[in-house]
Amino acid sequence: MMDRDKANYKLDMYGTMSEERLMMQLLTDIRMEHRLAISKFPPFNSAHEGYAIILEELEELKAEVFKKQEDRSYPAMKHEATQVATMALRFILDVCEKGSADV
Repeated sequence: MMDRDKANYKLDMYGTMSEERLMMQLLTDIRMEHRLAISKFPPFNSAHEGYAIILEELEELKAEVFKKQEDRSYPAMKHEATQVATMALRFILDVCEKGSADV
């Protein structure tokens, strides 16, 4: 979590965030990232395209994870993991939900 983001998280009386609140904040982050993605890019044209984009985001996460531990950036890993989750959500919405509507 980036320091500037910490102000947006609600902390409990011990100065930590409950797991439920953290989950809600992460889902909010994914939703915001999804809104940004749909404003910049058209829907996936196919399952193959969606898969390729998810794989690209996963490779970016892998690049961060595979760095030496002292060079690893947890905010960068969080960002890349959020991108993977966002593209997985987009795949469900653009491919799976639209495909199931055709049945």
